[in-house]
Amino acid sequence: MKIINTVDIIEKLIEIGKEIRKAEEDGKKINLSEEELSFYDLLLSKGKFFENRKQIEEVAKEIVKIIGPLVKVTDWNKKKLIQAKIKSALKMALMDLVHNKANYNEIETLSKELLDHIEKIYAAA
Repeated sequence: MKIINTVDIIEKLIEIGKEIRKAEEDGKKINLSEEELSFYDLLLSKGKFFENRKQIEEVAKEIVKIIGPLVKVTDWNKKKLIQAKIKSALKMALMDLVHNKANYNEIETLSKELLDHIEKIYAAA
């Protein structure tokens, strides 16, 4: 059994703080909002769908633009209806944005991951 002491916890918190500051600085460098940067990071891990980082930036901005009206005034008590609307909007956008680099199942999977990400970001807010 490993015992974590106070020094280990403080060091880990400092490390996390540095990572957060670096991510914020990176977002400012590429001119993305905090929300856009969140999606950018997720999409960056799905690189096979995109030609370059600039395209990922554009897709992240487009996702925030598409979901903005749906999530900012959302009543998360009507979760299933909201999720269906967002997922549908995401799938339509992704079909246009990935330019035939993904099949339907891949778009379905990516839209599900994005939906989970959206819920984590906005439902807690």
